[in-house]
Amino acid sequence: MGAQILEEANKTVEVIPADKPLANAPPLPNPDPHKLPNDLYLPRSLPTTKFLNSVLCEDYQCAICQEVSLPRTAVEHKDCGRIYCTNCINDWIQKSDTCPYCRLGARGGLRGIKEDNKIAHRTLSRLIVRCIATGESLHQGCPWTGEFGALEDHLASCAFALVYCGYRCGKLFPRGTVKRHEDEDCGLRWVQCGFCKVQMRFVELTTHEDTCQGNPGRLRHCIYAKIGCEFRERGEAIKKHEAEADGVHLKLALKRIEALEKKENNWFG
Repeated sequence: MGAQILEEANKTVEVIPADKPLANAPPLPNPDPHKLPNDLYLPRSLPTTKFLNSVLCEDYQCAICQEVSLPRTAVEHKDCGRIYCTNCINDWIQKSDTCPYCRLGARGGLRGIKEDNKIAHRTLSRLIVRCIATGESLHQGCPWTGEFGALEDHLASCAFALVYCGYRCGKLFPRGTVKRHEDEDCGLRWVQCGFCKVQMRFVELTTHEDTCQGNPGRLRHCIYAKIGCEFRERGEAIKKHEAEADGVHLKLALKRIEALEKKENNWFG
């Protein structure tokens, strides 16, 4: 199949813009060895609007961002009992060494509720939430509801959960659509040149095809480039130029000879 695609690719030459799907390159092996796992996007906290019991969840709001920290990463200050997102409090203590709520020492006063406050962790984990991939209503996006502590396990397979492109372009997509982006749109996906089979990223393909030795329609310098001809074209256009631009090339040759004679005179005085 790959040989047949390559044969078809060699029949025509097409410079493909980087924002259009590749039409003339054989597919890479499946699975693509260059693609990394689609890492799940997890927010540091969850908006209170996702909780079905908004009154109870207020007791577990981060004192900094005012959202509810994920049970696995929530921390509390052992003196005042305030809950914080791990990332929020880490950012805070880079600027201040005191708890933003009670103003007592922060660095030695923090503990993870999962290990050190099992009652709070259990209560937080049992709060009922909607999937964060749900839209403004339950009729949009993912319809899942369940315990907060089970949310991360659900997101590991949710088709609506946001995941990062496996080619590390930095873009986020719902898990159900990320493959289309990776196969058709991502500029960092790996492809094969349809002429020489060399693998490269898609954004490099057009430039590569312009000079690929296997591409009969590649951009080529005039054969008189060594004497100063800067003409560069494809196929018949370059042949026509080389055949018809004798006058131009003769002038370039004379100019080159004059430059060499001048250099020789300088050498021998």
